[in-house]
Amino acid sequence: GIIMMDLYQVIRMTNGYEEHTTDLTFNEANETLAELEECFPNEQYAVHPQGEPTKEKEYKFFSREQADGWEDLHNY
Repeated sequence: GIIMMDLYQVIRMTNGYEEHTTDLTFNEANETLAELEECFPNEQYAVHPQGEPTKEKEYKFFSREQADGWEDLHNY
């Protein structure tokens, strides 16, 4: 069977609740959060657990860093 990984998402909290980046591991989410806070000190971001993978995941653009972990998720 498929092992369900815990997924996290980064939420932009500045003007309400806005999904920023989804389908991240806990470490990826925290790294993304740190980068965003460094680049956008006036914005507020938070890491939230994500219940299930985003449906459009395969259409998303992945940067080089994310691609490695993303491939690991699919080599069961």
